[in-house]
Amino acid sequence: MTVSSPAFPIISIGLPVYNGEKDLPACLDALLGQSFDQFELIISDNASTDRTEAICREYAGRDSRIRYVRQPENNGPLRNFKFVFDVAQAEYFMWAGCDDFWSPDFLKHNHVFLARNPDYVASTSPNGFENWSRDHPLVDFALDGEQYDRYVGFLQRSFLSHGMFYSLFRTKVLRE
Repeated sequence: MTVSSPAFPIISIGLPVYNGEKDLPACLDALLGQSFDQFELIISDNASTDRTEAICREYAGRDSRIRYVRQPENNGPLRNFKFVFDVAQAEYFMWAGCDDFWSPDFLKHNHVFLARNPDYVASTSPNGFENWSRDHPLVDFALDGEQYDRYVGFLQRSFLSHGMFYSLFRTKVLRE
């Protein structure tokens, strides 16, 4: 089944990748299976030496929302992350890691939040790590509760989560 790209994507997802063959198919399935489908997925392959290129080309052939770029040489992670952002076209932007997975409604819930709250720059959802036990709940940076308690909670949990970096952002604010 071929999926068509939206004429004007609302969200750009930037996926910088290097040698991601192990987790890449599950990552792409999670992104392409989002209930909110008005996005473009920009994959920048940083000259991978494994099967990453073949996997990306296969998925791009099935779904026109994917824009696959293979870099001619490895430019390092920072330039690869910057590249996917620089070519993003939509009002909202999100970086994605090739070893990350999202619930099917991740984009929908975070887009709805930002659309209803124009003063917010970004939105994310509680997140956690694979194989966590009940002793390690999802990391949540909710804005409810006393300000002091929120600061303490943030400092105690911030090293556990890259969820803030992988939030849905207003593209214009990031560019500024």
